[in-house]
Amino acid sequence: MNTWKRVTIFLVIVACSLLLVGPALAHQIQHAHTHHGEDFSFIDGRNTAVICDKERDFRDAYIDFEKANGESGYKYDTNGASSGCGRLTPDSFIIAYRTCEPNAGCGKYHYRQ
Repeated sequence: MNTWKRVTIFLVIVACSLLLVGPALAHQIQHAHTHHGEDFSFIDGRNTAVICDKERDFRDAYIDFEKANGESGYKYDTNGASSGCGRLTPDSFIIAYRTCEPNAGCGKYHYRQ
């Protein structure tokens, strides 16, 4: 097999790998989770704040966020540790967020780029 044929096959394999793995990597980058215990939050691809309460501790977890317009906001996951998460799409781009619980504190802020 000549060199050009080997290079072509290699490039085809690399391109196919990127097509298969690329969307999964983009999903991971876009959905960086912040945690507080087992509870977690993230911002989805539509700038929606998502909070998921996973602890059966009778404290509804919430996502605390800062927006590009200088305002702040929050959203509770009001169903406790039941399935499903709380969601809120604000009117301005979210630049930072963290996962919190009443009377238990908050995790570290995650800053979006």
